[in-house]
Amino acid sequence: MQVLVFSDPHGRIPLLLRIVGEARRRLDVAFDLILVAGDLGVWPDPLALDSSTRRCARADPGELGFLHFAPLGDGTVSGVPGGGLRDPAEVDALVRSFCAAAGVDSGDHLRSIRRERELLDGLLPELRCPVLFVGGNHEDYDYLLRCRDLAHGQESCPVEGTGMLSWIPSGRTVRRGLSVAGLSGLDAAAAGRSPARYHEAIRIDDDRTLSFLEQAASGPVDVLLSHDGPPGFPKDGKGSDRILLAVSELDPLFHVFGHYHASRAPALYRELYPELSTCRTRAIHLNKLAFLPGGALRERAVGLLRWSDAVPSFELLDAPWLRALTAQSWHRLTL
Repeated sequence: MQVLVFSDPHGRIPLLLRIVGEARRRLDVAFDLILVAGDLGVWPDPLALDSSTRRCARADPGELGFLHFAPLGDGTVSGVPGGGLRDPAEVDALVRSFCAAAGVDSGDHLRSIRRERELLDGLLPELRCPVLFVGGNHEDYDYLLRCRDLAHGQESCPVEGTGMLSWIPSGRTVRRGLSVAGLSGLDAAAAGRSPARYHEAIRIDDDRTLSFLEQAASGPVDVLLSHDGPPGFPKDGKGSDRILLAVSELDPLFHVFGHYHASRAPALYRELYPELSTCRTRAIHLNKLAFLPGGALRERAVGLLRWSDAVPSFELLDAPWLRALTAQSWHRLTL
């Protein structure tokens, strides 16, 4: 079992898949699964972006990456036959509408989105591994909830026409023998946050936590996947006691999370929290999948989970080929 893990692409799905394809080639591995710990950036309509994403997308068209994928359920989108991607002309029109509303010139955005589409057309025929994600605080939850309704009670629900990207709303799912407990959203009242800022579906409260634990405790958990993290890790004064409760109850092998756009090495829960002295879980915080102002990829943004002879292991990828993926070069199929 070989699983790549990411967090916080914020729409940079073509970049994420570019890394998957390059890792597959460089490591000579057919990955079984891709996990994303929130803020995948599911926005099928660029005019529906939240204020933070809209502000970021004005400067960085990478935030609009989900536009390449044909959405489900509204009957208005013409995907490429057999491909599940939107027609390129339709994507161009959506980008133009966003740029007009945002008051920015569309030239750079269109050039970027067209390079991404060329990359996707080359990558997708070779990629067969599913991508499972939990929702963060920068997704279109009205759309995600419609996708959940279309899935008719499935533990994870497709959110676009290729069938590659699937959302875990809250609960446990098993894919290719790996048991993943997914908890979407944020503890909206923790660390001084104001719950009113967030869509109702984002807010993790006591009732949602208990409901999640009831669903997830139906069997053993290999990976707990969440967007929010435990208190004090990786940032002092941030995090959620409800996440800590979920870890203590489920005792997964790994807890993968993001949100804080920081960089800190993995750690054992029993070393972080004295009250969890018998806990086996390793806390893995992943940095935002994005480029720094100078063009380099953020460190600690890509991880690899392995099960060899049933023995689990984790490593942060920091190979020369990964460092060679820069804001200027990543869209090329060969480095």
